[in-house]
Amino acid sequence: MKRRNFIIAGLLLAANKSVAVDDDYLKDLAFKKRMRFGSSVDNNIYRNSKYKNLVSKHCSIITPENQFKWKRVVRDNKYYDFEGSDRIYEWCKHNGMDIRGHALIFSKSMRDWFKSCSCDYEQELENYIKIMVSRYEGVISWDLFNEIVSSKGENGWLNKDEVFNAVGVNYVKQYTELMRVLSPNSELVVNEWIGPYDNRYFKSKRYSILRMLEFLKKQNIEIDTIGIQSHMLFLTESYSKREWQLFCKECKDLGFEIKITELDITTPEQKRIETRDVGLVKKRLRGYLEDTLEYSNVKDVIVWGMRDEYSYARKRESRFCDANNCSVFYDNGSYGLIGKELYDVLSICPVYKGRF
Repeated sequence: MKRRNFIIAGLLLAANKSVAVDDDYLKDLAFKKRMRFGSSVDNNIYRNSKYKNLVSKHCSIITPENQFKWKRVVRDNKYYDFEGSDRIYEWCKHNGMDIRGHALIFSKSMRDWFKSCSCDYEQELENYIKIMVSRYEGVISWDLFNEIVSSKGENGWLNKDEVFNAVGVNYVKQYTELMRVLSPNSELVVNEWIGPYDNRYFKSKRYSILRMLEFLKKQNIEIDTIGIQSHMLFLTESYSKREWQLFCKECKDLGFEIKITELDITTPEQKRIETRDVGLVKKRLRGYLEDTLEYSNVKDVIVWGMRDEYSYARKRESRFCDANNCSVFYDNGSYGLIGKELYDVLSICPVYKGRF
């Protein structure tokens, strides 16, 4: 049986080279692998009908890029403004899409407030969580904590940022328990910028994330998922397959699910772009996708922008995106570098049908 499956998989791999990329939508290919495919969106979704149709066809889950963040909701750090968050929420509901809440506790989004507010930080953050969760009860997955891990942090993982300094070391347990009361069925995520790279910083970051997961499990803190912000640095960083798969396996063994939450291509602005770089990035990206999606605890693939025109990475690294591709589609709507690799990997269902 194993030999037969291997032969079938090989035939499909060969056939896939000639498959037209318009045969299936990415959300349908992901569904066959028991996953969801989605994207972040911002206000551009309302202004461009072609882009809106592209997102609607290919995505089953949406992450508002900025509309749910503190800086967008709490205007001037004084009063609540739900115009933007209400609009994107209703758009997702109207189009039958699942929605992720990004992000409730995010220190970078709250820095100005911490500097200016002489108030009860702990109570204000609790009020914010209560208001957001009750108003958007249809959100199925919340980035409850965003970028809280540091190898130099408390106990080797908890970043000593503004939230830590204002609320204290126990805030992760405190706000997780609050969320379980407010929204017992929603998925709770710790969303972190991490990658599969073979350098000291990312090695220590992966180690710190695993220490956090061990702590959460030992303390019975009911976080479901680790979100991997996959802003891929494959132009400048080598891919460490062995160490990355070991990290994914340890997350699974600890009982946590994984989401690829913010997939795009990025590179330092000062890096000179050569034609040969495209092949290198493509090879490393393909390996990353294949090796990560092997694991049955990987539930979602969410890209950080569906088209170059609206890509966050393009805003920062325009030269790379102009030459190649930062998101799933080129501006003309055809598949780009990420899109082609995603399509190919998601198409090969029999190879990964028994994801381990």
